[in-house]
Amino acid sequence: MSSLKVQYPIGLVAKNSKQFTKKNVTMEPAVYFTGEPNVFYTLVMVDPQANPRAKNNTKPTEEYFHSYLHWLITNIPSTFDLSLGTVVQEYTPPTPPSSKNRPNLRPTHFYYFQLYKQPQQLMVDKTRYLEKPDSHMFNLSQFTQENNLQLVAEVKMAITS
Repeated sequence: MSSLKVQYPIGLVAKNSKQFTKKNVTMEPAVYFTGEPNVFYTLVMVDPQANPRAKNNTKPTEEYFHSYLHWLITNIPSTFDLSLGTVVQEYTPPTPPSSKNRPNLRPTHFYYFQLYKQPQQLMVDKTRYLEKPDSHMFNLSQFTQENNLQLVAEVKMAITS
């Protein structure tokens, strides 16, 4: 898999399940990747643990495929200038629940930045992949399969409340 770099404005770099607090990741990060010429990419940020039915799943590709969608940009050109892509879902900062007074909650959630290679430019109707129209619960598996996306890079980070 190729290298993907996710860096927050305060200088923090998301990598290798590195743990941050949610106050450190409120601003949209810069994302760096060296793309293939004449190829388009899709960037997705999800929290698979936000789904109450996910139980202990920590990967967006495990048993239940709805993950909380935090960010979705399609049609990113090979120059990897995100501003030239199509923003389908604006960046929503991680918000893991506080375990204060709720001991059964996991205070740390894992967030995935996944980069997919597209076979061509995409026209995406986000609502097609949402559990409910006003929800952020996104069917990542269906989205990647129907659009023939190929995972090329992934970064995982842990966020505590």
